[in-house]
Order: sequence, then structure tokens, then C-alpha cells
Amino acid sequence: MLITIPYPDANAYKVYNAIDNSLAIPTDWDYTTETWAVPTGRYCGENRYTGVLNELQFWIEPGCTLLIRPRDVIMLAIRLEWDLKSFYQDDGITIFTDRMAATLGIHAGDLKVVQVYEGSVIVEFMVTAPEDDPEPQATLKSVEKKFEEVVPTLDVNDLGAPVMQIVTNEGYVITMEGFEDMGDLANNKNFANLIEQFEQARQDLWDQQNNKDAD
Repeated sequence: MLITIPYPDANAYKVYNAIDNSLAIPTDWDYTTETWAVPTGRYCGENRYTGVLNELQFWIEPGCTLLIRPRDVIMLAIRLEWDLKSFYQDDGITIFTDRMAATLGIHAGDLKVVQVYEGSVIVEFMVTAPEDDPEPQATLKSVEKKFEEVVPTLDVNDLGAPVMQIVTNEGYVITMEGFEDMGDLANNKNFANLIEQFEQARQDLWDQQNNKDAD
């Protein structure tokens, strides 16, 4: 049975097998639909988290017990001077994940592409802190700082194409030299929605913190 759980906030959730506490394997990227594949029941616990919709989908069967745990996460995005066809060639999602993880100095398993948009190529991705990290928020803050400092110094060989802009976890757009003109994004609804999503996540975080302070 396929279960879908919508969440009110932009966060990250992972599915585990209760019997041995092992991580349930997510689905692969579907290059036809250009998102993570829908679980079809290949095994109990097969899952995908759709960050754009904030939905977790997983397959469960009788006698199979699963655990769902929230993970500390930051959302980042990057725009590359590329076209989608070239990006997707030769398993582009995996290559991007490996290259960006190496750039940020993190394990590739802690980085997950959320969505890829056209215009040139905009990649939205999330970074989760390691499960055994005693200070996940500090770790993620350090990763975001490295993203802001290191990515602008990359050349075309590092990610496969020149970096045009990056978007921080707070929704701030940082433009690279030579790509200051963002007029071609004025009518790009995907990019506008991405920024709105990041800004809403930032507001939700502020609201959560204010509620904690009030308590």
C-alpha cells in the first residue's frame, strides 16, 4: 500500500525499518518525470520525499513496521549556465550530487536533489546533518557558509558549467560576476516559487523560535 503524508513545513524526513533500525532505501530519480520516482512496492519502506510539495510517500505491507524521523536540513539552490538535456546526460543527478558534496566536504548521502528547473539549469537541493551529529544546526550553518564562500570560486570543470547564481537557505540570491543581469528570470515561475518557498521556510523557522521563546 502506498501511503502519502503531507507536511505543513519544509523539512526532511527519512524512513527506517523498525526491526533493525536500518535506513529504508529511497527511490531513484525518474528522468522522464524529472523528479524522484513514485514507490511501486519493490520492497517495504521504498520511499520518496518531495520537497517542493512537502510530501512523504512510502510503501508499506502487512507485518512490516516503519519509523519516520525528522532530520535537520537546509535548502540551497544553484543556477548553472547549461541546458537541461546536457545536464541530464550520463546520470546528471548523481554526478551533480557527487560533485557538490565533494565541494561542500560532506557525504553524498547527506545531499539530495529536490528539483531541477529550466532557466538555464536551476538545481534545488537539501543538505541534512549526519545522524550522529551532536550539533546538527551548527554543522548545517557551517555547510551553508562554505556554500556561499566556495561555490563562487568554482570554474566550469568543477560542476560541468559556469555558476550564474546561488540561493542561500534564507532565500537570498547571490549573483556571480558577469551574471548580474537576472532579467531573463523575470517570468520564470519556477524560480519565483523557489524563492518564495525558501522565504516561507525562513518565516516558519522564525515563528517556531518565537513560539519556543514565548513558552
